[in-house]
Amino acid sequence: MKSCYLLSIIFFTGIVFSFSQERETPSELMKRGIQNMNEKDFYEAIEAFTLIIQQDSASKFAYIYRGFARNSIKAYKEAIEDFDKAIQIDPKYLKNYVDRAKIKLNLNDTLGAINDLEVISNNNPDADVATAAFIILSKLYYQTHNYKMAVYAYTKLIEKDPNDAQSWFSRGLCKDKLKHYDEAIKDYTACIKLSPDLSEAYGNRGVAKMNLINDSDRKIEKKKEFIQSACNDLKRAQKFGNDEIKKMLDCYCKD
Repeated sequence: MKSCYLLSIIFFTGIVFSFSQERETPSELMKRGIQNMNEKDFYEAIEAFTLIIQQDSASKFAYIYRGFARNSIKAYKEAIEDFDKAIQIDPKYLKNYVDRAKIKLNLNDTLGAINDLEVISNNNPDADVATAAFIILSKLYYQTHNYKMAVYAYTKLIEKDPNDAQSWFSRGLCKDKLKHYDEAIKDYTACIKLSPDLSEAYGNRGVAKMNLINDSDRKIEKKKEFIQSACNDLKRAQKFGNDEIKKMLDCYCKD
C-alpha cells in the first residue's frame, strides 16, 4: 500500500514538471522581447525574438525587432541580415528600407544606404516614410556631391513642409554648388522669410549675388543696385556674427 502511494506522488510530480516546461507562445515571446528592449536588455530580447523565429520563420516583426536589438549592441552585419529577411518576407513594408539604410550607414555603406532609400522614393510610400527617406537621402546626396539629386530630395521635403527654413537653405546651398545662383538666391530669400536671424542665409545670398554679378554670361540690370543689395546681405551676415564674410566685404563693399 505504501509503495502505491509513493508511485502516485511521483506520477503527480511529473505532471507538474511537464506543465512547467511548456514553451511560451510567439505572442508571449513578442511581449517579453519588447519589454526587454524597453529595459535595454538587448541580449535577452534577441533570445526572445530568436525563439519566435524558431517557431515561426515567417514572423516579419520578430526579424525586425531582433534587427533593432542587434543594431543596439553594434552587431550591424547580423542586424542587416535580419532586415534582409524581413524585406524578403514583405517587400512592400517600405519602412524596413529606411531602417536598413540607417544600419548600413553605421558600416559606412553610403551607396547601400542610398540604394535602399531610392527604393522608397520610387514606390509611392506613405508621407511619414517618404519624409524619413528624403531627410536622409538629401544629406547623403550632398555628401556624395550629387547636388542635382540633393535638390530633388530637398524639393520633396519642401513640398511636405513649406515652412521648413532649413530645407530652403539646404536646397539653396545645393543650387549654389550647381552654379544656379539666381535660383539659389530665391531659396535663401524664402529661408530668410521663415528664419530672419539665420546669418548664414544672408551670407550665402550675398555671395550668390556676387557670383551672379561675376558670371560673364549673365547680364544684370541695375548692376550698381544689385551690388549694393549683395553688400547689404554680407553686412547683415557679419552683424549676426559671421566673421568669414569680412574678406568678401573688404573686396566688394569698401564704401
